[in-house]
Amino acid sequence: MNKLFYIILFLNFFTGIVTSQNISFTDAQFEAKLLEASPLNDIALDENNNPITIDSNNDGIIQESEALQVIKLNVFNGGISSLDGIEYFTNMIDLICAMNNLESLVLPELPNLLYLQCQLNQLEVLDVSLTENLMLLEAEMNNLHTITFHPNSQLYSINLRYNNFVAFDSSGLSQLAVLFINQNSLEQLNVSESSNLISLQCQYNNLTTLNLSGLPNLAGIMCNNNQLTNLELNELQNLIALECQNNQLVQMDVSDSPLLEYAFFENNNLVELNLKNGGNESASFSGNPNLSYICCDEAEIESIELLIIDWEIPNCTVDSNCTLDTNDFVLNNRFIISPNPVENAFSIYTDKTVLSVSLYDLNGRLIETYPSKQSNLYELNIENGIYLVKVITTDSIVTQKILKE
Repeated sequence: MNKLFYIILFLNFFTGIVTSQNISFTDAQFEAKLLEASPLNDIALDENNNPITIDSNNDGIIQESEALQVIKLNVFNGGISSLDGIEYFTNMIDLICAMNNLESLVLPELPNLLYLQCQLNQLEVLDVSLTENLMLLEAEMNNLHTITFHPNSQLYSINLRYNNFVAFDSSGLSQLAVLFINQNSLEQLNVSESSNLISLQCQYNNLTTLNLSGLPNLAGIMCNNNQLTNLELNELQNLIALECQNNQLVQMDVSDSPLLEYAFFENNNLVELNLKNGGNESASFSGNPNLSYICCDEAEIESIELLIIDWEIPNCTVDSNCTLDTNDFVLNNRFIISPNPVENAFSIYTDKTVLSVSLYDLNGRLIETYPSKQSNLYELNIENGIYLVKVITTDSIVTQKILKE
């Protein structure tokens, strides 16, 4: 009797262990897709990149031990609404769950996950804050307007095209090299802390200002078809390609980019363009009838003058001096800088909308660029002397002398 009792007790205990190893899935479609995995398809791959059957004991149930054998998982187009149970696939490196019915994806801690492809769902929520080692994220064609990242994220490439982002801030994404966030509803974009950024695509949004200065590795920029009135590109020594056409830019300066190979400035409101960078870029600036001044390298003057004729841009001066003239681009006597002389700060009074304000010495050397702000007060922290204030408005550029006392 005692022997039978212990046998029954052992069997119950063993059954409990087996049961506890079974993974419970809330989505039958997800479970069915996992059970379809076999050496004849690419749903699951092992560490040797060979397709495998996840349900290796063929009992119709996925156990935790079986999930651990999966290194790459592809559940593409499975009609899946939930990935509950994915937390047991802790050895997984690559997860493809694209083209499903996911509305929310909050990934559990998956320490080995490097690649996530979740595009072509209906995602409104995406949380990858527990996946520190994630390097590639493909999440285009969803309904996303925000993402939660790991504070020490290792993300290298992010694709968020065709979503609903109004603002995006890459703070904390220090390893980010590629960001595609075009075809959203962006009004604000901050990538200032992503110093490893190489390629940025943010075209077809609603951006009015974009500061990309000081990103030493940035090589490609596509910011065309926005509403940009201000685009800052200072200290971009490795910039190769620039597309900023179809905006409202008044002034452009690529003089800090000696490696620039091509640049598109068409269909803006350009008044001034500085192409003098020591290179020999191919620049297109048609559709800017108010363009009044182009500074370029001496070897480019003749070819640019021919382009001005071809594109019928009247009254445009081309030279390689790049010096400011206080008589250039003056508006009318309704433009006033006051007080002048200046002690600590000055204000600008005009009937135009001011886009940017810069301060130069008499040799044309840039001293300070004032950021866009609501207050009409510009402080001077410089030595006494005569300086030039350059103001860009919606349709003109004004340069005026001031005396600092």
